[in-house]
Amino acid sequence: AMYGFGSISEAPQTLDASRSWDRVRMWGIPSALLIASAVFRKNATSAAARSLVFLGDSSYSIYLFSFVALLLLDQGWDAWAPASPDAAILLATSVAVVFGAICHVVLERPLTITLRTRIAMQVGI
Repeated sequence: AMYGFGSISEAPQTLDASRSWDRVRMWGIPSALLIASAVFRKNATSAAARSLVFLGDSSYSIYLFSFVALLLLDQGWDAWAPASPDAAILLATSVAVVFGAICHVVLERPLTITLRTRIAMQVGI
């Protein structure tokens, strides 16, 4: 329960700026690189880039439906569980991502299109 507050006792170091460069190195540089990569990115033309864009578009469905996928996976886990814990993690992650991506294509996209169409008709666009 106290994991998130582990460095709260170091508030004086934060306030007197003795750890400022540590924070810049730990958070500032990676954040700047992430923003720069988003600003200067090219259009997704390769298959790998398009698949990453698809995963990004599917991320909300993956988030929403991963719990359902893992519950379904848990139902038959004892019968065919992998021997290795690493394989189990890889399998569970893969099942959650694939299930979420399918839900994105089957549920989220059609519902979004339908709702946009209905809202546009009501507003008169």
